[in-house]
Amino acid sequence: AATTTAAATSTAGATTTAAATTTAAATTTVAATTTAAATTTAAATTTAAATTTAAATTTGATTTTAAGANSTTVAGATANTTAAAAATTVVKTTATVSVPDCATAKNMSQDAAVKKAFEKTLATSTGVPEEKVECKLTHKCTSRRLQAEMFDSKRRKLASASVQAAYEITVPPGKTAAGVSNSITSTPKNTFQASLKNNLATTSFRYTNVTVTDISTPSTFSQPSSALTGYTCYEGQGCYFKPYLQDGTHFVIDSITAMTLATCGQRCSSHAGCEAFEHSSDGLHGQATCAFWKGGACNIPGGSPLSFVTGVAKLRTCEKKGGKRSTLTFTTSKCQRQSILGVVSALIWAFLISVVTG
Repeated sequence: AATTTAAATSTAGATTTAAATTTAAATTTVAATTTAAATTTAAATTTAAATTTAAATTTGATTTTAAGANSTTVAGATANTTAAAAATTVVKTTATVSVPDCATAKNMSQDAAVKKAFEKTLATSTGVPEEKVECKLTHKCTSRRLQAEMFDSKRRKLASASVQAAYEITVPPGKTAAGVSNSITSTPKNTFQASLKNNLATTSFRYTNVTVTDISTPSTFSQPSSALTGYTCYEGQGCYFKPYLQDGTHFVIDSITAMTLATCGQRCSSHAGCEAFEHSSDGLHGQATCAFWKGGACNIPGGSPLSFVTGVAKLRTCEKKGGKRSTLTFTTSKCQRQSILGVVSALIWAFLISVVTG
């Protein structure tokens, strides 16, 4: 026939039906070319288009040009590109709580149950699940001297002690950063204080007098979710390696080649004993660094780790969420023990020789 129409139905998934219509030109006089047109069923097998994640929007027909099946093109084929991962929105704020003395402030800042109480308090205030709230506790002690008129020239030293909770709230689905921020700013300090006292009732500080003196204005930032999966990262914070053991007990320098934060995190996850990792693109150690902290070293959430630094550009230390930190210990290395034993053995041998020879 002068015109041959072959209806080839291609079902791309349950939602995409592409009608492949081949109309041979009137000049097609050889039946074989009709058969060639029939081979457009091969084009109809382009079910790869069905793999597009946006299949519902792929409705373009399969069109066969006069050149033949080899020039078959699929409309919307570029739709199979994967969308970039959505960014995670994080709200930051800091609560300052005064306590009776410096010793109490230090002990509270290092207590896991107190940390949990602080997190629960903000979670309640914002309506955010507790697992979406992370805080780092630190303590601060300042002293001041007051002139006591009743003692004439005598002076007495007063100490001001406080616990500071640096919060990071990962905004969950159904919430907005603006809404979370508004919940923080609209919560009176005395309400936050009453909630905190209630949550501290299950800790060893249940009878401690605490007073909320400040809740900072919230700030919002976005970060790729893949960079934070499974970790809580501390911007600009880290530790120098020098005071820690370099035999793999406390740290391992995985790489001095520049890499992404996410890659360094993935390597930490697969490294036995890695409790946290430190990522620097060029800063603290004078070169790009991906290092793993082990054995309780550089425990930033624990408060005031050895050789702690802050405010360093392009530096991050990331702790495993829900991970348990080891207790930091400094033990004599095997080589040192062998060396000491060798010296002792030599002294004993020399003593025995001297006794025998008189």
